[in-house]
Amino acid sequence: MSSLSSPLPHKVEAFAGGCLPACLRMALAYFGVDLSQTLIASRIRHIPGAGTPARNVALVSVPGIRISYFTLGTLDQIRQSLTKNAVPIVLVRTSELPYWEEDTAHALIIARLNEDAIFVHDPAFSRRLFLYLLTISY
Repeated sequence: MSSLSSPLPHKVEAFAGGCLPACLRMALAYFGVDLSQTLIASRIRHIPGAGTPARNVALVSVPGIRISYFTLGTLDQIRQSLTKNAVPIVLVRTSELPYWEEDTAHALIIARLNEDAIFVHDPAFSRRLFLYLLTISY
């Protein structure tokens, strides 16, 4: 099992399309930095009602905290991030998530990864969720 070393404070997105600012707020709060979603949204050039280009996370600068952006990722990379106590913000299509009914670009945080489940903090919901992993082998 790979997980963050302490609980991640869960934050709900404060405005439409605010999933990435909300995830950044959770990640920064994990490291003891309390910034409002509005301030974060301003720094990353959030577009009201539309969202934020993912690469704009690089516009956030906090002394002592490194924020990295990768265009592709694997479960192994997420495991490694969690082992290093880094907070992985993952960009997804909501149609791929069993608890969503619509399809949109979305950001969430993976806080724990087991062999059979992924525990996520989805800022669109007021509580932490988990997803079961499906494996296909031959």
